[in-house]
Formats: sequence, C-alpha cells, structure tokens
Amino acid sequence: MTTGCRRRFPRYCFALLFIYLPLVSISVRADDLDNDFTFASGLIQLGFPDYADKVVQQVLRLHPDQKDRAKLIQAEILISRRKFADAQELVKTMGADNPKAQAISLALAKGYYAAGDMDKAKQLYNNFFKQYEGRTPSDPDLLRFYQDSAYQFGQMLEQAGDKPGAIKAFGLILSTKPDKEVARRLMAKQADLDVQLAAGGSLDQQDKYLSDAKKLCDTIQWGGVDIWFGQSIITAAHIEIVKGKKDAAQKLLRDNMEILKGIDQLLVEQNLPLSESPMAGARYLLGDLFKEQADGLSKNKDKQTEAMEAYVSALTEYYNVFAKYAESEWAPQAGLKAQQVKDILEGVYKKKVKVDLGTFQSKAAASQFHLADNLYRQKKYKEAVEEYLKILNQFPETESSPAALTSLALCYANLQDKLMVKMVCNYIGERFAGKDPAAIALMTVGKLYLDNKDEPMYTLVYDTYLKYFPKHERAAGVLFTLAGLRRQAGDTVGAEKLYDRIAKNYPKDQFYPKALNQMAWGRFLATNYAGAIQYFINYVQVAQPSPDKAQAQFALADCYRMTGKLAEAMAGYEQLIQWLAPKENPFSTSAADAKKNADVLENAAFQRCYCLGKLKEPAASVPDYRDKAIKGYDQFIAMFPQSKLASRALSGKGTIQLELGKFDIAAKTFDELAAKYPDSEEGKSALFALVRSAMEIKQYDQAKSAFEKMVGNEGKYSPDQFARIGQMMLDAKLYPQAVEAFKRVIGSSTQDKNLLEMSYFGMGRALFEQKKYEDAIKSLEDLMEKYPRSGLFYEAKFTLGSAYREVNRLDDATLALGDVFRYADKPQLINKASFDLGMIQEQQGQKQQALASFLRVALLADPNDPELRPIIEQSLVEAIKLGMDMERYQDVSDCCDQYLKLFPSSDKIETIRKYRGDAKLKASAPPPPAQPPTTAPAPGK
Repeated sequence: MTTGCRRRFPRYCFALLFIYLPLVSISVRADDLDNDFTFASGLIQLGFPDYADKVVQQVLRLHPDQKDRAKLIQAEILISRRKFADAQELVKTMGADNPKAQAISLALAKGYYAAGDMDKAKQLYNNFFKQYEGRTPSDPDLLRFYQDSAYQFGQMLEQAGDKPGAIKAFGLILSTKPDKEVARRLMAKQADLDVQLAAGGSLDQQDKYLSDAKKLCDTIQWGGVDIWFGQSIITAAHIEIVKGKKDAAQKLLRDNMEILKGIDQLLVEQNLPLSESPMAGARYLLGDLFKEQADGLSKNKDKQTEAMEAYVSALTEYYNVFAKYAESEWAPQAGLKAQQVKDILEGVYKKKVKVDLGTFQSKAAASQFHLADNLYRQKKYKEAVEEYLKILNQFPETESSPAALTSLALCYANLQDKLMVKMVCNYIGERFAGKDPAAIALMTVGKLYLDNKDEPMYTLVYDTYLKYFPKHERAAGVLFTLAGLRRQAGDTVGAEKLYDRIAKNYPKDQFYPKALNQMAWGRFLATNYAGAIQYFINYVQVAQPSPDKAQAQFALADCYRMTGKLAEAMAGYEQLIQWLAPKENPFSTSAADAKKNADVLENAAFQRCYCLGKLKEPAASVPDYRDKAIKGYDQFIAMFPQSKLASRALSGKGTIQLELGKFDIAAKTFDELAAKYPDSEEGKSALFALVRSAMEIKQYDQAKSAFEKMVGNEGKYSPDQFARIGQMMLDAKLYPQAVEAFKRVIGSSTQDKNLLEMSYFGMGRALFEQKKYEDAIKSLEDLMEKYPRSGLFYEAKFTLGSAYREVNRLDDATLALGDVFRYADKPQLINKASFDLGMIQEQQGQKQQALASFLRVALLADPNDPELRPIIEQSLVEAIKLGMDMERYQDVSDCCDQYLKLFPSSDKIETIRKYRGDAKLKASAPPPPAQPPTTAPAPGK
C-alpha cells in the first residue's frame, strides 16, 4: 500500500486553557507567580492581549521585581499584533543571554511561523536549540517556550519534509519530562514519522525506522488505553503494511475494534469531540486496504463478485468515517474516496448505492489544499502552483477555493508572472462576486503589491475588488487608501474622484467623514475657501467630538473669513469656543488632545475679535461690534498673555480705537504694545503698526503724525517697514510722506533687490505726482541703471516718458517708449505706448504721425478688453481733435461714429456729436474758389 494518502497527525492543542474572564475588572489572586504569568500568556493565545496586560500590571504592582518577566508578556502582546520589530527591540534591551530575552526570541519565531515567514522562524529556532544541545532550560518561562517551540519547530520541519529533524525536535520536548498526556502524544507522533520514513526510505534504513516505531508503539500501549493507544494501533498496522503484510494489518485493526469503540465511548462520556477519535483513522485505513484489495480483484474477470464485495466493504468504511467522524481530518479524504468507490459500483457494477455524499467536496478540497499550502509556506512557488491548479480543476467552487486562489495569485506574484496574477484576480471576481472570502482574497493580493509599491498592479487588483465587491465592508477603506496614495503622488484630481465615491456610495461607513474631511482640507490648502465650506459643514455634522472635528470647525470659520463672510465666520468661531471652553469637554479625552484643542481655542478667540472689529453690517450694530471687539481683545490678552497672538491683539485693539477716532487712546495702546511685547514684530514696530492701522482705516492725519515720529526715530525700523509705509502712502496719494519713506530704504544698507526696486520707482512716481519732474527722472533713471531687468521696467519707462515730456525732453521720451515697443508682448503695453507716442509726436508738431498713432490704437485695439477701453477712448478723443485741426473730416467722422458706438454712456457724448456734426458740415461744403495770381506771367512763358 502506498503512503500518498497517509494521515496527518490530529490537530490537538498543546495545552488547553479554560478561563472565566470578567468583563469589568481582572483580579490576580494566585500566589504562584509562574501560574500568574502562564495565565497571562494564555490570555494572549486566546485573543485577549489587553486583559493579559492588565493581569501583568497588577502582578507588577505587587511584585515590582518581576519586570523582566513582564517584558516577556509585553513582547508576546507585541508579537500577537505583528509588531515584530518592537519585540526585537525588547530583546536588545535585555541582553541575548537573558533567559527572558531568549524566550522572547522563541515567541518571535512562533510569530514569524504564524505569519508564514518560515525562513526567519527557522533561523531563530536553529539558533536557540543549538545553545541548549544536551540540556534543557531551568528558567520556568523559558522552559514553557522551549517545549511549545520545539513542538512547533517539529511541525515546521515535518512540513518542509525533514522528518528526521522533526523526530529530533519532538524528542527535545520529551527530554524535559513533560506530563504523561503530552509525552504519549509526542511518542505517537514520532512513531508515525518513523513509519513514514520507513515507507519512503532505502531498505537498509527501513528496519531501523520500523524498529523505533514498534518500540514507541509498545511503550504507548503499556501506558494505558486512550486516544494515543488507538493511534499506536493505527501506526502498528502501518508497520505491517510497510513490511508487505497487509492481511496482518487488517487483522490487527479488526482485533482492536472493540478497544477503539471503547475509546469512542470514553470521548463521549468526557464530552470531547469524536474528531480526535483514532477510530476514524482505523476505519479509513481499513477502507484503503479493502479498496486496494478490490482494485486487484477487479482486474480478474473471474473475481468480479469478490471485487464488488470488497468495494462495498471499502465504501462502508469510508462512509462511516465521513458520516460519523465528519469533523475529523480523515473525513474529507474519506468522502472523496467514497465518491470514487460509489462511481465504480454504480458505473461498472450497476449497483445502486444509497449514501449521501453531498458535502464531501468542500471538506475534501480543504484536505487536498494542505499540501499546496505547505509548499507555499516553504516558498516553493512553482511546485505550489502546479498543486493548486491540479486541485482547483477538481474543486473549482468550494468554500476553500477563494483561499486557494489567493495563494495561487500570490505564488504567481512571487514568480513575477503578472499576467497570471491578473487572470486569477479576474477569475476570483467573476466566479465569486459578492462573496466575502473572495473579496478578502483580492485584498490580500492587492496588499502584497501595495507593500512592494507596485502602483500599476495594486491599482489593477483593487479596481477588480471594487468592481466585483462594491458592497464589501472594507470597500470604503480601500478607496480611502487609494485616494491617499493618489494625493501623495500629486494626483489631486484622481484622489478627489475616489473621495467623492466614498461620499456618494458609503454614507454609513466610518470612512465617510474621513473622506469629507480630506475633500474639505484639499480645497482649503489649495486656497479654494468657497469650495471647502460645504465639505467642512458636512464633515462637522457627522464627525464625533475630537481634535480633528475642532480643527475642521476652525477651518470652516476661516473659510468664511477668507471669503468675506465675517458674520458666518464669527458664528463659527463662537461655536468652537462653546465646544472647547468647558474644562471637561468630549473633545479633550487625553493630554495630547487637550493641548491641540487649547491651541485651536486660543486662535478662535483671537479671530472672533478680529471679525467683530471688521463687521460693517448692519450699520446700527457696528458700534456694539467694535466695543465687543475691544473687550474681547482685552480678555484674550488676560487669558493668553504669553500667546504669540497677544501682540497682534493689542495692535488690533489700537486699530479699532483709531477707527473710532480715539487717537490719544490708540497711541497709548500702541505704547503699551511696545512696552509689553518688545520682542514681538508688533512690539518692535509699534509706531509702524500705528501708521499701518491708521492707513488701513483711512485716518490719514493720525497716520502722518505717527509717521513723523517714525522718521524721528528711524533707526528702530527696518527698510521693509519703510518700504511698506511708502507704498501705502503712495496708494493714498500722500506723496511727500511716500518720498520720505522711500528715501529711508534707498539710504539704508539693505541689499534687498525687491525693496530697492520698489523704492526707486515709488519715489520717482511720488515726485512725478508732485510735479518735481527732474527729481522724478533722476530716481527712475537710477532704477533703470541699477536694475535694467527690473520687474517694474514698463511702469518705469512709461513714467519716465511722461516726465521727459513735461520738461520738453521729447527725444528722450521717444527713446523711453521705444524700449517699451522693443520688449513688450502684451497689447495693453503696446497700445499705451502708441498713445503716449502720439502725444509726444503732437507736441513735436508731427501731426500726421501723431494722428496715425492715435488711429492705430482707436481702430485696431480690442474694445472688449476692459484694460484697453480707457486708452481707446482717449485715443479717439485725441484723434478727433487733431483731425479737426488738420481738416481730416472723414477721419473725424469715422472716429466720432466709433466713439458713439463704444461709449454710448460717456459724459463726452454731446461734445463728440458736435464734433461729428461740424466734421460732416465742413466735409460737405464746396471748396473755396481759386484766387488769381497777383502778377502776370512773363511773356513767352
């Protein structure tokens, strides 16, 4: 008989831990510390790491010297959560020779084994057991891990095909003299492996292995009747089969049937599952013996009746295993073979078989996939693929198929066969659409490619998942992850589409508010404040109290403020203050949360005052708003005196006082600002803040007065501040003050190119407006000489041209405009230069050329461009006046018609109509008669 269908050893827990787990609290009452820590370790194995930690913490309170043992439990908790690196760090802190550290290493090996990383697990096991060759650990915790790890190491070696190594590993446990139950189990396992080695090994080794197996079976049988006694009977029968004595094997099994039945009865009485009964293995083996006998008889035409009877006997044994021991690991294969025998009896012998094998496929498939799974865990991907395909062709749609297809796809992935991965994933989606195991299968494959940062592949796999499993419980989470990856890659549009899918299709999912939050912040960070508002509103409505919700509420209020909706902004800040102001609030459940929320509360309080200081509607409420703003700023400074916003609060208060016309009080506020916060930007430049604030609210007299004080103490202020004041003064047409401010920048030691360009131009412009043309020219020429490629090039050239005209330097004016024509590429610049050139030409008496320049702008520039319309209007007016002077009446008439068409609401309409009438009248008048010559022509001429 072959060993291809040999049984795998029954799955039986190494140690059973029955506990009562209170829901409210855990109390450690045992005096024996070994039991306490074993209890905690058992809790982790049962899936209660948090409770295990509570047990250990309570032990540590009573026994603080047990820190190393506690680290072992902490490591087990980390390993249960797949935090292997963190557990490894614990080992480093304890030292490699520390028994507890060695126990952690064994726990790590077990964790790697469970995670499928056989190479790391094997390395850790080998390193450890080499240290204890010929001896066993004395440390109780390490001994516990030693026994458990040796068993798992043996299993791993067995799966890898190293049966001698597995026997040796199980022997390590026996050397620790475990309890009788464990010892009998391990001896039964060793005997079973010995028989397998004998069946598959060379003849010269067969006798040794069979002898070792027989001794172990005898030892077990002398120890009493239990399930391991039954297992030894099955192993003894296998020994006879390997020796070729199949009749003896069959007799041995039959002779012990009553004992095996007694073991079944014992299991029932002790309320233990029949799945562990050795009877299942015995009957399965009998079925194999009968089937092999039947196969041999069926080849002889004269033995067909005997063959049929043998097949019936085989079917009886297989079906008994399948029906009575359905949960045993023998049942699936028994069901498969029962079906094969049934097909033979019905197909060949035409015998009607009344047995129900309806559920055998799933169990048989699960059993068959074990070999492929083992190959996969050993990273023998090519061999695993062949095995998976063979079984999947036989069982394409069982409960085990999605898991097998997952492993098949992962095998192809590790073999770098992406085409086959795509095919398998599509097959999973099409064949098992809507079924959770298949959804998990695709997620597993997608995660592999996600971890490897293979974007095309993880995108393809996840797209397949979302296509076929859109209602799966983790679909929204997958979309959220993909959206985050798109955003990280800079594809904000792609990320937005994925977030939008969550918002539209998964309103009940935990990722719905997260998607809303991301969409809101995406717009906010892109300064699309108006677009962010509704998303923040939706998020805040569904989000639970948390720092994230508080931040979103603050951002919502900021969006209103940024879009000029100050009343809504103020209401948003007030709502946030109401949430966070109470000491005990649901937004601050930890110290870290409380710190975050304190910062948000501080900013909200400041911005609320800012809005009160800016609100202008309704007008009747403005005085009340300003009063509340001042009081709010005072409260803010009292509550947050060290805040970085405190100086800004004082500055804001002073600005409001200026607006209310309380200049003296405002000046005192800014003095207080300088005294209280001398190191702040506002404190260092209180007068600057006063000037700026006065300018912002158009209190120009106060601004000029404060500016004079700035000038009197100019060493305290930076060139940047003078440049900013100069620009504000220039914009407000306070030209003398602008000149004084820009002078301070130009006369400073600053090398800031932008500040200097701005100041040379600003001073030139201010001087020009004061009609100090020569001084203006000097400043602007300095600008062009020092910074010929200045960003203010065109503005400077136009202003220079105008200044040159005012002092009658017309050639220089023409040259300045020539530079504009040379470099300008925008129609606004070119048309303005044409107009200015026309004015210069007219001043030079070049009327024909001037008219041409005006007409070029008036007739060719785009009147739909709002920037060009003022120039077009001016050009038409100048062309009309010049045309009348030159008696170019048709040109005048055309320009008037153009003007009336483009500017029908102009205040110059009547004047233009009069020009048009005059032009048409003069154009229609007959020319004056020719005058005779005053002297007669010479004779003969």
